[in-house]
Amino acid sequence: MTYEDERSISASAFGINYAIVEAYTVWDSAISYEGKEWTVQLNLKNLTDETYYSKAMYLGGLPGESRNAKLTATYSF
Repeated sequence: MTYEDERSISASAFGINYAIVEAYTVWDSAISYEGKEWTVQLNLKNLTDETYYSKAMYLGGLPGESRNAKLTATYSF
């Protein structure tokens, strides 16, 4: 789990007197299986597909990543 509290931006040079980037919580998980010859792992990021801004910038915010998955299988002999 990753939690980021709200952040503020103040940049009058860019025409922004004061703005707030909202707080967010992102849940990640992983599951794996390890046998004699095979190892399989599934990583899931942003399980709830939360819409968030990962970085506060003067002209707004940098959007965070949407839900994604990565499956890795390894065979050893």
